[in-house]
Amino acid sequence: MTEEKREREKVMKIKIEIDEGLPEDEVLIRCRGLTEQISDVQKAVSEVINTSQKFVFYRGNTEYYLTLDEILFFETDSDGINAHTRQYLPDKIQTLRA
Repeated sequence: MTEEKREREKVMKIKIEIDEGLPEDEVLIRCRGLTEQISDVQKAVSEVINTSQKFVFYRGNTEYYLTLDEILFFETDSDGINAHTRQYLPDKIQTLRA
């Protein structure tokens, strides 16, 4: 690898664009090619994203994976524990069985 090529790999722009209209956050990596440095960035971002622990809840035969931040409150009854979430619409509360 030439010295010039090594220097180009070291220089990387980092840009954050805020778009409050997005339905969910997205991380996009634009690159000229998949280098070791780009691969390391991808792994670092993946580690940060995957560190928030998700809990599994069930509604019927459907599984839901939620972080603690998505849960408004828990409620217990004779059938078990319910997790209440607010999803998409502010007046719609969804109850899931743990």
